[in-house]
Amino acid sequence: MTRAEELVSQLRREIAGVEARLFSHPWVAAVEEGKRSRADLRLFATQQRRIIASDLKSVALLVHRYGDGSSGRFFSESLRTETAALEALAGFTRALGGEADAKPTPTCWRAPRPTRTSSPGWPCTARMRSSRRPFW
Repeated sequence: MTRAEELVSQLRREIAGVEARLFSHPWVAAVEEGKRSRADLRLFATQQRRIIASDLKSVALLVHRYGDGSSGRFFSESLRTETAALEALAGFTRALGGEADAKPTPTCWRAPRPTRTSSPGWPCTARMRSSRRPFW
């Protein structure tokens, strides 16, 4: 076995536990059992589109910055992978009766709003705002 094959084999062993947890997640099980509605799946697809689109921008920036370096090939392949994921997701969304290029709306993408009781940074922020001394 070559060094690269050994490394790939080792990495697969190391991530086996994570992969098992992902595939045994209750949400995945509910989808496989048909317990999720088409609306749930469309919501999932819309959220994934937002994530993948953001990843695509990040990877494109990495290709721009390091494309001619030793890691350029890796980032270029990552860009192709993210693009393929976005295209596959578009087909999935259309199959569910959704719009492949629909942007997430406030009703389908709910980001948590930090409050005094839920934001761990609140005490620091409150102290910083109440202090008369400059923060820097």
